[in-house]
Amino acid sequence: MALFSKKSKKKKESAADENTISAQWKVYNNRESFSLILQEEDISERMTVEDIGEGRMVIYDPEVSIYFLLKGIDKVPENELQDVIGYFAIDGVACISIDGLKTYYCFYEGENVSKNSSTFWVGDDLCLWVPEDEAYHLLRYSENPVDNELLIPQCLDLPNKTIWFKIEEERYHFYIEGKSVSSNMISTYNGDDLLLYDKENPCWYVFPDWENVLLYTLNSADIYNVDGDKLWARTNDEGTYRFYDKGIYIANGIKGSYCKDDVVLYVRDEGAHYLLIDFKNTEFFVLYIPRALPTNTHAIWMKPEANKFKLYVEGEDMTTDVEPKLMDGNLLLLHEASNKIYACMDYNNQHFDEFQPAVIMDATDFLK
Repeated sequence: MALFSKKSKKKKESAADENTISAQWKVYNNRESFSLILQEEDISERMTVEDIGEGRMVIYDPEVSIYFLLKGIDKVPENELQDVIGYFAIDGVACISIDGLKTYYCFYEGENVSKNSSTFWVGDDLCLWVPEDEAYHLLRYSENPVDNELLIPQCLDLPNKTIWFKIEEERYHFYIEGKSVSSNMISTYNGDDLLLYDKENPCWYVFPDWENVLLYTLNSADIYNVDGDKLWARTNDEGTYRFYDKGIYIANGIKGSYCKDDVVLYVRDEGAHYLLIDFKNTEFFVLYIPRALPTNTHAIWMKPEANKFKLYVEGEDMTTDVEPKLMDGNLLLLHEASNKIYACMDYNNQHFDEFQPAVIMDATDFLK
């Protein structure tokens, strides 16, 4: 969902619902001084002033958050009042485009912050990241392509410092604090959402409702700042799931089996087991972190209760395919079809529901 409302928390009472206000100004003292008359009061002493060259000054009233652009300071007659329009900026941000919208000045609370801010085009509109305000601001040039005039951009009320928009059905632009990070991302689908993994600065992001979002609509990403580079999601009532490794959907080389309400999953390329906790009760396409189980083994086991066991070999539930025998406190599980024994070491002293690696032995050598 695109969010375009202004940040009400910064709104100043004096701004009310007005966008502009009329004032007058003049230069005097050989053009080294100026006066700004607002509602019959000279407010020049409290103004923040930025000289941007070519006879132009941007001045800002911090008490009521109003910007003025004075033009022709080097040409207007001294001591003659000139009309000027003031623009309320409830977020303290104003811009001026020059050179046919090719370059711009950006101001925050009257200070020229152009060097600190960053910009990018969203179709025919210009979006700015202003670090001092920690917010994105949008200049709607598509509606008002004004050059060399004050413009008050619209503050985008986003929940975090990310912003993205779709440019084609399979392409997007993605920014964090105004910097493009699209090239860092590995992306794949998760239902109607797009799931992304930052391979340079490990972190997960989600573009909600990616499939249905309109082109060039500005949105914020959901941030999954989790400890791990793997996620999973259940996809339907038939027990299917999606497993993601560093942003890549792993479709092949995985095998899973139920363990109560959980799923024990084996990833062949890693030789690792994972537990998808409470799988049967999770919502579809909601992302979860898998729990890593003992690695460097093709087989794992656990004791669900006294005198019971569960055995998983490369993700397959082999519990009913083996013949158990307790020997010297260890539980030996014979699998005749493969001529292997899976040893559950120190079985009697193991805690319930805790997975352990099984020791794999050749049954022929063991039974000699």
